[in-house]
Amino acid sequence: MNYLLARLQEPSTYAGFGVMVLGAFGLSLPGGAMQTIMLAGMVGSGLLAVFLKEGRAALTDGDAVKVVETEVAAAEKGVGA
Repeated sequence: MNYLLARLQEPSTYAGFGVMVLGAFGLSLPGGAMQTIMLAGMVGSGLLAVFLKEGRAALTDGDAVKVVETEVAAAEKGVGA
């Protein structure tokens, strides 16, 4: 339950809900519009990946395992990361 409450505090959760609602109500786009939107999203994502700083320092293989273990333990305790 704490995991779910923690996810509800993240903006990406609301973006996901928005996509689900649009899909549920059958959002339809004219031919070719979906490809244009997807291309714009890919270009935008690429630009963000290049210009935004990393949230955490680059991880080595061992560090990644430690981070995951820490996050899982925190989620089990109900501590937000």
